[in-house]
Amino acid sequence: MFRSFFAGGEAVLEAAMSLRVSQFANSDAAGGASGAALRIHAGLMRLGVRSRLWVTRRESSEPHVELLDYTSFLRRRWRGVEQRCEEMLLRSAKEGAEDTLSTGFFGYDPVPAVRSDESDVVQLHWIGAMTMALGRLRCMGKPIVWRLPDMWAFTGVEHYTGDDRRFRDGYSESNRPRGESGFDISRFAWMFKKRVYGRIKSLTLVSPSEWLAGCVRESALLGGREVVVIKTGCDTQLFRPLDRTTCRELLGLPQDRRLILVTAAHLRHPRKGVDLFFDAIRFLRESLDNTSFSVVLLGADQGELGAGMGVPVHSMGFVEDALHRCLIYNAADLVVAPSRQENLANTVLEALSCGTPCAAFRVGGMPDAIEHRSNGWLAEPFSIENLAEGMQWVLDHAKPEDLRHAARRKVEGEFTIEMQAKQFLELYKRLC
Repeated sequence: MFRSFFAGGEAVLEAAMSLRVSQFANSDAAGGASGAALRIHAGLMRLGVRSRLWVTRRESSEPHVELLDYTSFLRRRWRGVEQRCEEMLLRSAKEGAEDTLSTGFFGYDPVPAVRSDESDVVQLHWIGAMTMALGRLRCMGKPIVWRLPDMWAFTGVEHYTGDDRRFRDGYSESNRPRGESGFDISRFAWMFKKRVYGRIKSLTLVSPSEWLAGCVRESALLGGREVVVIKTGCDTQLFRPLDRTTCRELLGLPQDRRLILVTAAHLRHPRKGVDLFFDAIRFLRESLDNTSFSVVLLGADQGELGAGMGVPVHSMGFVEDALHRCLIYNAADLVVAPSRQENLANTVLEALSCGTPCAAFRVGGMPDAIEHRSNGWLAEPFSIENLAEGMQWVLDHAKPEDLRHAARRKVEGEFTIEMQAKQFLELYKRLC
């Protein structure tokens, strides 16, 4: 079955099957960066690569996924000490922080796993939150490929920087953000990363989006390293177009309204911009009858979100099951991803793969997947009026099936698991 993925024949197949890859991620869960790591692992195995994915939290039943764990009593106790140190160091930085913070000082030692796998290449994914001790990377002795799910590899402790541009100029005492005081943990972590990276001979960065690749090239820390863009793979067999009427019936959603879906793992996270979405809904109410559309919420932290908007709101909660999410995407007429800063949301790719057009601000990696006025709408950051205009443009489109076909074609043409795996394989072969 592997030959169907190759145009190059048995020589390429033989090269793939001789490669051993050790991959490291925080988790193998279905969503976000963890889900991306699992899809890459599965795609490489389908190509014949001997891949092993090491995680700190195992949730799937995929083969060759191993748990990084401290087996002895003393090592478990030491893990607890590390966690307390991490919390203490990040205490001041967490005041007012909106995103995850990680120092990179503590975590599991990946070297024994790499040695036991007899790896040719080491592949990193999301390794924050004490997944891995970054200092051990210099002891790998193998080419390292790091797929960047966010900005953390070239910042201090932040995974997304917002308006802070220290990653471009370097973290110095003179450019510390106003209002911060005390020990500058971000600067200390950045200098630590600089020392570690300086001792790594072969480090290649992989970006899922053109935006993040540009950030890497501009960064003071990794600007001199090679960065390659490999687009995120989406499971197009699982996330596929289904009958909308049937999906709504199964989900208990109204058949007589146009449904606008907004989704994020944590809907109240400021970076996800759901507040901007509801501001746009207020504008939309001025041009569309309130009885013609409803809002659907998919994600955690919903609470009373959307209360008092004068528009029906259907809360689906946090849905981890992929097939359930597929039904929700297919039930919607439009998916809105109003993030203020984003690499490229998996939810956008999944929705487009289901044939559902998307609207977002023209930020981060969104333009890589959403083609303006083709399979959705890219609003000017952060224009509420323009986002509302785009939502109405999609809902009132004269040929909605054209939008749905364009959405599906975009993912099938650029974002499949097979395409992603083959590009990683070619990169590994070149590095080895």
